[in-house]
Amino acid sequence: MRTACLLAVLLLAAPAARAAFEKGGLLDEGPRNASLGGCGGAFASDPAGAKGCPASLARLEGMPVLLGMGAATQADLGTFVAGAGGTVEGIGAAATYRRTSSAAGSESALGFGAGLPVDEAPGLSLGAGVKLLAADLGPDRATGYGFDAGVQQLIPLPWARWEAALALGVEDLLGTLAWKGGLAETPARQWRAAATVRWAGATSLLAEVRQVRSDLGREAISGFGVEHAFTFYGVPLAARAGWRDGRLREGVTTAGLGVRWGPARADYAVAGAARSQGTLHLVAFSWWFGGAGAAGSFGRAAGPLAGAGRAAGAVSAVPESGIMRFAGPYQTVRFSLHAPPPGM
Repeated sequence: MRTACLLAVLLLAAPAARAAFEKGGLLDEGPRNASLGGCGGAFASDPAGAKGCPASLARLEGMPVLLGMGAATQADLGTFVAGAGGTVEGIGAAATYRRTSSAAGSESALGFGAGLPVDEAPGLSLGAGVKLLAADLGPDRATGYGFDAGVQQLIPLPWARWEAALALGVEDLLGTLAWKGGLAETPARQWRAAATVRWAGATSLLAEVRQVRSDLGREAISGFGVEHAFTFYGVPLAARAGWRDGRLREGVTTAGLGVRWGPARADYAVAGAARSQGTLHLVAFSWWFGGAGAAGSFGRAAGPLAGAGRAAGAVSAVPESGIMRFAGPYQTVRFSLHAPPPGM
């Protein structure tokens, strides 16, 4: 009888854990992605921004350190995120810690991710990540792990001041969550396909579609966002807005603002949530050690192709070795192919 009662309690706790590790929400996206309708898989401007696609870490500039938090106005729901990352020899890596708490309990994830460009394919980057998961629902606790993967492709456009990037990522491609008492479940899997088009290094249009699959069902989610970077009295700013909708949740409007001062940056986002949760507010502060972020140029560090010169800048075929050599950075993708003279 006690065994049957314990099993029933664990089975009831499993959906609550699923809600804690829910995919598709805005609370754990970070303020920048959240203000853009949850879009962000095609670029990473800070460690938290690579959640949708670890391959975008290959374009991460400098060595940013980030602290952020968020809360809902009508619910006992909050989040905290901390992260650090950097790029060395074209390989980007980041470590993040996220914790979300509610009246039912809390969940946390300690993640490590890396992305690197593929030399044989200009503009292509691959990435992978691993997360250590923990959930605490009163007397019930669980631990587990999850593996993420992603691919990013920079797209050269024929117009002088236009840039584009595509990305595909999957969260918890492999993973498990083991509850105290022996019950195990598979974390919800989320596929994300994202696209970003950027004009003049300042205005970005973003779109993203997701497919969330779990033992409780499937949900399709779509998001759209726009970001414009500009300078106001010498201070680099970025205004953002977006829209997000899903089959199992309400459509919401999102907005946000980014402010950069030297190596420091602050991001804020506001977004609607379920009626029982009210409005979500998220804020994050980050500091850049070296790289484009430290220069205070919001547009270069904020766009999807920041640092793209390493992987999609001027391209030249070197006759002596036949390798592809990249130089940059460049705001516009340019290709220059030099063929060896006849007879070589």
